[in-house]
Amino acid sequence: MRWFFLLVFLLKLDFAWGQTFSYPAIKNDGQSIADFIPGDWTIRDSVSGNFNDNQGCVIILQSKDSGTISKEKEGHIQEIKTQPRILIILFRKSANSLQLIVQNNNFILTQDEPEMTDPYQSIKIENGVIYFDFTVYYGPSAYSLLTYAFQFRNREFKLIGADTNYFNEATRDSQNCSFNFLTKKWNITEDNEESKRRPKKIWHTIELKELKTLKNFNQPDTWEVTKGIFL
Repeated sequence: MRWFFLLVFLLKLDFAWGQTFSYPAIKNDGQSIADFIPGDWTIRDSVSGNFNDNQGCVIILQSKDSGTISKEKEGHIQEIKTQPRILIILFRKSANSLQLIVQNNNFILTQDEPEMTDPYQSIKIENGVIYFDFTVYYGPSAYSLLTYAFQFRNREFKLIGADTNYFNEATRDSQNCSFNFLTKKWNITEDNEESKRRPKKIWHTIELKELKTLKNFNQPDTWEVTKGIFL
């Protein structure tokens, strides 16, 4: 009988692990920031600023409990055990009224392994533009620094620029790319130990039908913005 109960417990444990985390729907309106924070969530980071005469705040929420989420890693969708995060942006409509403008459940990277450095670095607002910084690790010595710039345009937070800076400490190879999605121009600078020339910045034109928005931008480092280069 003891073995039977043990088997039932293990089956329940396996079922719970396989369940995908269910994100809460953040309410659309409230009187204070606390009204937009579910009871089992906490504020991981936040910043306030002005967006085209709209006073607002950018908030990163983090679940107090761990859950299993689907995440793209190394080109494959994997089930990851982590503390999920949500990005929300609120606008103040009046002295006692706040409105939800954006909820994105995928954009803020999570710390998937305790021994791994948290890929999320910071957020800031400058001249009405939100900047998000991440560090994505590909191994013990290779990583990319990613920066995204979103501006409130035509009632949407649109991706107007991004930088990706790759570095491999073992080989000393580096690759820096900077994108301006408003002008549809981008540049790349590469360097390695075998090269005898000084690194040269090369400019290109990017094919882009419309600007990505913070609502529809998925997980960082998964959008192949041009061949072989991911944002």
